[in-house]
Amino acid sequence: AMGSFWAMRLRRPANAPSHALLLILCVTIFFTVSLAAVDTLDRGDGGHFRYATMFWKKTGDMESNTVEFTLESAWRYSYGKQHFVPQVTSAGDTVVKINGAVTPQVDFGDSSPPQFLEAGKITAFSETEDWFLAEEVFTHTFATPNNRGMPWRVAFTGCCRVTGVTNGGDGSFSMSMDVDLLTAVESIRIVSLPVVFLLRQDMTSPQFKLATSGSDPRLESVMWEMGNVNADPAPVALDETGKVTFLGPYTSTTGYQLFHLQAYARTTTRAAVPVDIILNATSRGLPRPQWSAVTQLFNHPYTSPLSITNLDDFRAAAYPGFPLQVQFAGFQAEALSSIGFTVGRLPPGAFVSTVSGMGHRIEDPAHLTLHFNPCPSQRGIMPACLDVTDSEGVAATQKCLEIHVEPDPPPSLSLSLFHADGSCEWNCGGGGGG
Repeated sequence: AMGSFWAMRLRRPANAPSHALLLILCVTIFFTVSLAAVDTLDRGDGGHFRYATMFWKKTGDMESNTVEFTLESAWRYSYGKQHFVPQVTSAGDTVVKINGAVTPQVDFGDSSPPQFLEAGKITAFSETEDWFLAEEVFTHTFATPNNRGMPWRVAFTGCCRVTGVTNGGDGSFSMSMDVDLLTAVESIRIVSLPVVFLLRQDMTSPQFKLATSGSDPRLESVMWEMGNVNADPAPVALDETGKVTFLGPYTSTTGYQLFHLQAYARTTTRAAVPVDIILNATSRGLPRPQWSAVTQLFNHPYTSPLSITNLDDFRAAAYPGFPLQVQFAGFQAEALSSIGFTVGRLPPGAFVSTVSGMGHRIEDPAHLTLHFNPCPSQRGIMPACLDVTDSEGVAATQKCLEIHVEPDPPPSLSLSLFHADGSCEWNCGGGGGG
C-alpha cells in the first residue's frame, strides 16, 4: 500500500559537507521551518499552540452517517516534554494526551460529548526548534445526514497560542467546518507549511499561495476566505485564489515579527475547511535564502522537460504510470550556513532526494528533487509545498507546486497504404491521399 512521508533536515556534523541532508521518516510529510535562531516562538510558560488544520470523509457503510475526522496540530515541544506523558501503542506509534489552559477539544455540534486529544500520534518533532506535530483521527456517527437541513458544525477550540504572536499571542484559538452528508462525502484538504516566512518590504504584492488537495479543477473551483485573525485591520490580505499579502503594521526591532493567519477553503460543491498557521515577517536587511528555479525533468514520453520561471504560481502535469521528477533550486549569496529545503506534506507515494549543491551562489544552487509516480485514483490536484531555508532557521517563503494528475492519453492507431516506390497512397490518421 502506498504511504506518505515526513522529511526532516539533519544537523550537519563538523566534518560533513556543507549542505543539508534530508531524512525520510515513515508517515505523512509536512515540514516546518527551523526557528532555532528566531527565539520569538517563546520557550517560557506561555501558550503552546502552533498550527492546525482539519478535514473529513464519510466512512463505513455509505447508508450510514459515520464520518472520519482528521486533525493535524503542532505544539510547543519544550512544554510537551514536561507536561505530556508519551505512550507507545501496540502498532509502534508514539501518542500523547495534549492539554492546555483550556483543554483542546473537538465538538461535533450534535449535543454529543466533546472529544479530547487523548492519543495524538506524534509524526515529527524537533527539540532544537521546539515543536512537535501530532495527528489524531476521530470517528463519529451523526443521527441524520445534516442538522435539519443545515450542516453539522464541527469545531476545534482550546487555549493558548504561543507567546510572541502579535495578533492573539497567549489567547484562545477556535476553528470550525461544516459537514452535510447529503451534499458531499468528503472535504478537500488544505496543504501548507505550519510556519511561513514573509519578506516585510513586499507589502504591495502577493507573497505566497495556499494550496489544497482532493479537488479536480475541471469539476469545481476552490475559493478562499479569511477566518478570525484577532486584529482590525487584519495584518494580511487573502484573495479568493488563496494568495496572501502581508499588510503590517510591522513594529519589531529584532527583524522578525510573528502573526497568525486563519483561512478557510471551500469549493462550489463542498463546505469550507480551516487552517491556522504562523507567519514570520522578516526585515529586508536580514540575510535570507532565495528561490532560483524549478524544473520538471521527466514525466510523460510525449511531453518535453519544463523550466518553470513563475515561482508564484507553478504547476506540473503528471500521468499514472509515468514517474514525475521535479527539481527545486535555491541559494543564499555568500552564506556561511548550510542551505536546504523545508518540505511540506507530499502526495501519497511521493518522496524527495537528499540535497545536493552548496547553495552559496546562484550559479551553484542547492538542489532537491521530488519523485512521484501517481496512481489512477489520484486524479486531480496534488500539491507539494516547500521552502528554501538555511541552518540558522531563516527561510525564503513557501511555494506550492500544483501537480495536476491527468489520465494517461489513450493510444492512437494510424494506418497507411504505400506504393511499392514508398510513396503514400492513403493515411487513416488524417494525412490525406497522395
